[in-house]
Amino acid sequence: PEIEEKIAETIAEAHYQLGVAQGFHAKFDEAVGSLNSAISIIKERMKNIKEGAKKWPSKEEMTDITELEALVPEIEEKIAETIAEAHYQLGVAQGFHAKFDEAVGSLNSAISIIKERMKNIKEG
Repeated sequence: PEIEEKIAETIAEAHYQLGVAQGFHAKFDEAVGSLNSAISIIKERMKNIKEGAKKWPSKEEMTDITELEALVPEIEEKIAETIAEAHYQLGVAQGFHAKFDEAVGSLNSAISIIKERMKNIKEG
């Protein structure tokens, strides 16, 4: 099981890094897919730890679960950031093509996502 855990961690990390790289290259749909894959692997790992634990999880298992639970919101934040960037880039492109109404809609979507992120950060 320990080898399987390390493999799962490595695969989740690879999906995360791939998603970040795809976002940098404006491949937003692919980036969101890769980041969601990382979340799925992490959630599956948490489930396996919880199911594999006896009546009470060990200190090490609890530490693993806590660390994994902290990763999910971080990756979800990266997904929101990627989607906001996609809306922003789309709005800029629409503006260059004189599709001003569409550009305003896309840019407003980006702003809404960013405002929601800021609200979540303030609320902790």
